[in-house]
Order: sequence, then C-alpha cells, then structure tokens
Amino acid sequence: MKNKFYHISTYSVMRYWTILWMAILSFSCSDFNPMDSYSRIPPDRNTDIDDGDEGDGAGGLFEKGYGTVNKPYLVMDVIQIQNMSEALVKGKMIYFQLGADIDMKSISNWDPLNPTGDYYIYFDGNNHIIKNFTCTDKAYASFFGILAGTCKNVGFYNAHVEAATNSGAGVIGGYIGVKAPNAVEKTGRWKTVTSPEK
Repeated sequence: MKNKFYHISTYSVMRYWTILWMAILSFSCSDFNPMDSYSRIPPDRNTDIDDGDEGDGAGGLFEKGYGTVNKPYLVMDVIQIQNMSEALVKGKMIYFQLGADIDMKSISNWDPLNPTGDYYIYFDGNNHIIKNFTCTDKAYASFFGILAGTCKNVGFYNAHVEAATNSGAGVIGGYIGVKAPNAVEKTGRWKTVTSPEK
C-alpha cells in the first residue's frame, strides 16, 4: 500500500513539474510587450491623425474616416447610410460625407437619425443626390428628424414623406434649429443642391 501511494505521489509531482517547465519555456520564448495588450489606450478620435491614416470608418461601418471635421465618415452606399445611426454619440458633433449618389429604394420606411434631438450631425452631400427616400408615420418624419447641426450640398430626388399625428415633417428635417454642442453651431442649418436624376 505504501509503495502504491509513493508511486502516485511521484507521478503527480513529475506531472506538475512538466506543466511548470512548459509554462516557463512558453513565457521565455514569447516577446512580451505590454503595449500590445488590450489595455493599450486607443488614439483620441477627437483629434485628427495626420500620418496618412484614412480612418477605419468606425470599424468598417463606412468606407473610411473618423467622423471628425477633417476626416468625416465617407458614406458610399445604402448599407453605409443605414449605419449612420450606429456612429452617433450624444452631445458630440459627428461628421459624414457622401462619396456617391445613394438609391434608398430598398428601405421601405426610414427611421429618422435624430428623432429626439440628442445628436449633432454635420452632413455634407458633396453634391450627390439621395434617390427614392421614404419616411412615413414617424415623429418628425424626415431624413434627420430633428436637425441639430448642418446639412449641405445634397439633393433629394423622388422623396416621399408623411408626418405622424401632431408631428412636423420634411425631406431634410421635421424640425430644424435646436441646440448644438458649441457656439458656432447654434442652430440646424441646411443648404441643398438641385440635381437632375443621375
């Protein structure tokens, strides 16, 4: 009985030493760099990066950009225009720019981007058009809902908008001219371009 107990104990000790030796060997062969860990602080997206970086487009939601004044999110198709709501941050101006004409016929009833006025949006259409836009029976039925920020250089072609009960409506905004995050942008502003169908 004693021999059996001694044999099991020796086996257990050898097994633990083998595991410990493998862990030490694995650790010594790795090139540990604490800056490669998940605790690394990401770059501040409130400032622009001037090293030629085009931006990750909010992790692939957009073509490129950081949503900043110098590197707006570039919107190229109807999927990316739907992704705009996911990039909004309360109390912070987020910048978008169209990089192509967008046909929204696949979206049967658009949900306005800012129905409560909590988000600030700077939208530059870059002289492109949005076609076949539809928004009905929503609070402030429109593209933005409540426009707090700026919309410019965009044309809407073949838009269909209907207001919900006791709610404003419009192609761009159901309500324009509310709070904004700084003294420069005190009200919502819009400027459209008229373009023939492309």
